[in-house]
Amino acid sequence: VYRTKKLLSDIGARAIRGRGTRVWSAVKLVDEREVGDRVALKDSWVDADRKREADILEELKEADDSPYYQSRVQNGLTTVLGYGDVLIDSRPDHTRSLLTAGESPPTTRDFIALRKESAAFEMSASVNGSSRTSRITQKMREQAPSNTPIRTFIVFHDNMHSRSVFEQVGESLYDQKQPYIVFQALSQAVLGLY
Repeated sequence: VYRTKKLLSDIGARAIRGRGTRVWSAVKLVDEREVGDRVALKDSWVDADRKREADILEELKEADDSPYYQSRVQNGLTTVLGYGDVLIDSRPDHTRSLLTAGESPPTTRDFIALRKESAAFEMSASVNGSSRTSRITQKMREQAPSNTPIRTFIVFHDNMHSRSVFEQVGESLYDQKQPYIVFQALSQAVLGLY
């Protein structure tokens, strides 16, 4: 069990749709007492059918046992202290159970075409992992009665509430006031790609 101390980042939680990621500095609790150094606690909603970040980091660490690779991994990847899916009443906190009581959500939604002055507008939706865009022009609107529904399929991926605890605690680049620190961090990220 961990006690959160300070919000480090909630930039991922500001969007209407997304992973809702928040990162906190936290400290471990043992018998209601804080023990040990501060850690980073990441709270997010991840795609239910994907590997967890901690599993991917472990695979990266085991990918090559050469000393050069291992030194890069030790200096470049964060250390996972623990991770898991969030349970509520001994059941996984899952969007399917949370929003639809375990049932499949409807896959269609009716959109009413509205007459507008603009020449066209676009509707975007993610379908089976690929982005689809429909363009509805003013001419199409004028040909259809004002209350004609436009049928669009919307697929929402099931998400699982997950938490990870990392040994290293950083600061958000958004909070940095000195440009050289931002550029230094970005240059290190670019070097990490090679």
